[in-house]
Amino acid sequence: MKYPNLRVVFDLDDVGRLFMHKTIEVYHRVHPNFKYPKFEDVINFDMNNFFDERADVREFAFELKVEEIFEEAPIEEGFKETLDFVKSLGHTVIIATHNDGQRALSTLKWLAKHEIQFDELYFTGDKYKAKGDIYFDDAVHNLNNILDNTEFERRPATPEKLIPYTDYNGKPQTYPSNYDEHIILPILYAYDKPWNQNWTGRWVYNMQDIQRIFREESF
Repeated sequence: MKYPNLRVVFDLDDVGRLFMHKTIEVYHRVHPNFKYPKFEDVINFDMNNFFDERADVREFAFELKVEEIFEEAPIEEGFKETLDFVKSLGHTVIIATHNDGQRALSTLKWLAKHEIQFDELYFTGDKYKAKGDIYFDDAVHNLNNILDNTEFERRPATPEKLIPYTDYNGKPQTYPSNYDEHIILPILYAYDKPWNQNWTGRWVYNMQDIQRIFREESF
């Protein structure tokens, strides 16, 4: 492995837990005659732009129906398997999610319900505090916040083999065959959603993409 022991940070809502899908479903069930969006029409983070003004959707999701939405939201296909795979490679798996209070308690229940294995868990809107090497997030403002608060580092690849040579003093030395191979950390990926299409960096489109990146070390 060229890049072992990476700290890999996964956002939870709308990366691993399908929060928006569940919110739309429950909102429409409770308010069948109110305006509600199709998932693909939610193109920014101001949720109130897409739901009926007679029932504030943020209050609905974060207070009135918080337990149902945060505990019963479906899991993204392949999420558990992807975390297990990344962890099996020896990397540190970290979940960082912007939830507190009852949302945090419901999140703990959701993680236990789906038997999600991780090494560290952060309840914070400042994802950079997780000190990740690689991040997967659906929110452009989260990714930009990481960029604004992180110092980049050059991580050389693990030597594939050592090539012997003799230096100017006649002493035997070695140098790595891939001495110029490296990555710049952290690496940030947007998890494709309708509301993050203004991201100009790297993308992943599903959990299979993430597994492929780690399998091939194509960071």
